Amino acid sequence: MGKKQTKISKAVLSGLPLWKVTVFQAPVEDDFFIKKIIEYAKLDNAKANEKLSEIKSSGHSSVIETHRERAELIEYQFHVNQIGAKAEPCVINSKSSNHKDVL
Repeated sequence: MGKKQTKISKAVLSGLPLWKVTVFQAPVEDDFFIKKIIEYAKLDNAKANEKLSEIKSSGHSSVIETHRERAELIEYQFHVNQIGAKAEPCVINSKSSNHKDVL
């Protein structure tokens, strides 16, 4: 019998500082970007399209707030697919976050 996977509670994660992943460059094909943002940031299709519109209008969009290790992984995954991204500490109040990631 395999081990049962457990989720880390929000209370445990609340003590960790949040990091955000900002995407700077929209890829040539919008469908590719939408697919990758859904896969990496776990956003739904509507939210992924909203993020793509933000990138096209302002040049960047914060796509997820999560703990450092996950943010760095997502940054790497975007870079592997030639999508400009940066993981950095959040400076905003975590209660105003659009999307939180819990393991």
